[in-house]
Amino acid sequence: MATARAGGRLLPPAVRPPAPEVRANEPAAHDHVCCRCHSIVGEAAAGRVVKQLRVARAPRVLFVHLKRVLPTAAGFRKDRTPVVFRPVMSLAPVVERYGDAGSGKGRRRPLYSLVAMVEHLGDAYSGHYICHARQAAQGTGPGDLDERWRMYSDAESRDVTLREVLCREAYILVYDRVDG
Repeated sequence: MATARAGGRLLPPAVRPPAPEVRANEPAAHDHVCCRCHSIVGEAAAGRVVKQLRVARAPRVLFVHLKRVLPTAAGFRKDRTPVVFRPVMSLAPVVERYGDAGSGKGRRRPLYSLVAMVEHLGDAYSGHYICHARQAAQGTGPGDLDERWRMYSDAESRDVTLREVLCREAYILVYDRVDG
């Protein structure tokens, strides 16, 4: 399996959960309150908050929307930080429970295969969206380098490789659950 390494951030890999994000000196806000007992959680009152992504139940189709617009003193700017994403990934490290409620299927590792990627060309105020989508092919499995991929734009559609897709500036990633 190939991975794009551009020295950028990494989406949750199959082997470890994403690192918690420590927010120092952030004032306590309504989103740092326990939804059960309504008390201030952790160190929010002291101005230190740890934020970590958790998923209650693994969905059939996973959409990952990457925040690419950042506020500045002069308005907004597009974040062009490279994001390393993989053609196959597991959500097991961040899922609260495996399997579906009432299905009796036990604890399966939620495994996902990349089926599409949307990129935005332009700046924070205008631009153009392009979609890269995987085409079903006989004899290939999730993440195979010989899978067919297509790039779709307004007036153009052409074949691309998975390597090309992994090196693009992702805006939205679409994963399909492949573990059943």
